[in-house]
Amino acid sequence: MKIQQSKIQIKRAIRSFIEWLIRPFIIVRLWSCLFWLLRWCSPFYTLYKILEFLLNLDEDKKQYTLIDLFVIVCPIVAVLLWARATSERIQFWISFWSSERFGSWEQFASWEGFWTFELFCIVYGTLRIFDMVVYHINVVFFDEYRSKVKLKPYRVSSYRRLVICLLHNYVELIFLFAMFYRIFEFWFKPGGSICPQSLWGSLYFSVVTVTTLGYGDITPVNNWGTSLCIAETLIGIFIAFVMLTSFIRLLPVPKTKDWRE
Repeated sequence: MKIQQSKIQIKRAIRSFIEWLIRPFIIVRLWSCLFWLLRWCSPFYTLYKILEFLLNLDEDKKQYTLIDLFVIVCPIVAVLLWARATSERIQFWISFWSSERFGSWEQFASWEGFWTFELFCIVYGTLRIFDMVVYHINVVFFDEYRSKVKLKPYRVSSYRRLVICLLHNYVELIFLFAMFYRIFEFWFKPGGSICPQSLWGSLYFSVVTVTTLGYGDITPVNNWGTSLCIAETLIGIFIAFVMLTSFIRLLPVPKTKDWRE
C-alpha cells in the first residue's frame, strides 16, 4: 500500500514538473533552474548557508552582514595568494617540469610541495571566479523573477552597497587572474622588460586584459593562454556592465525649468 502511494506521489511530482516546464517562457525557467543548481555547486555559497544556519541571526543580518564580510575578506585573500605566488619556487617548478631529466629525490619532494601550493591557488581561484559569475547572473536575471513566481516582494538592500560589492569583486577578479598569469607564465611571451612572471608585470597584464586595452606587449603563445585571456575579458566586461547599470541608478535625476521636458 505504501509503495503504491509512493508511486502515485512520484507520478504527481513528475506531472507537476512537466506542467510547470511547458508553461510560457520555458527558456527563462530552464536557465533559472540551471543557475539555481549552479549556485549550490559553489562551496562558498554552501558555506554561507551553513554559517547562516549556525549563527541564527535575524533576517537583515542573515542577508547582508555575512556577505559583506565575505566580500571584504576575499579580495585580501586574492592579494595574498598573488603575492605569495611571486617567488623563486615558481621558476624552479617550471624548470623542473620542463627539464628532460628528473632531479634528486630532495628536489622532487620540494617540487611536489610547491605544486601542492600552486594547485591550491588554481582550485581556489577557479572556484571564486565561478562563484562570482553565477552569483551576479542570478542577481541580474533570476532572483527577482523567482521572487515574483513565489509572489514574494523583492528588493535590494542598497544600490550603493551593490556598487561597492561589485568594485570589490572587480578588484578580486584582477588579482586572481594576475595570480593565474604568474603561475602559467610559460603560456605567454613577455614583451620587453614586462614579464607576466614578475609581480607588477602580472598585475599590469591582468588590468590591460580586463579593461580590453590590449597593448600587445605580452601575448599568449598557445590556446591555453588565449583561453585564459578570453575568460578574463568576458567576465570583466560582464561585471563592469552590471556595475555601470547599478551606478547609473545612483545618479540623481536633475530637475529642469523647461516644462516641455
